[in-house]
Amino acid sequence: MRLFQNLIGNALKFRGEAAPRVEVRAEQREYEWLYSVRDNGVGFEPENAQRIFGIFQYP
Repeated sequence: MRLFQNLIGNALKFRGEAAPRVEVRAEQREYEWLYSVRDNGVGFEPENAQRIFGIFQYP
């Protein structure tokens, strides 16, 4: 649940000038569910994906 709250919150926060648009989907597959969140926000540079979506590490 918190994952969706963060994704939707970021979509609304980093939306730029356009009115926010957020699409949340769920698709049941044979043995799993596929969830996706899509928005019209400003996005991020591809080279930052590893850092943004990486697992938090503790010292």
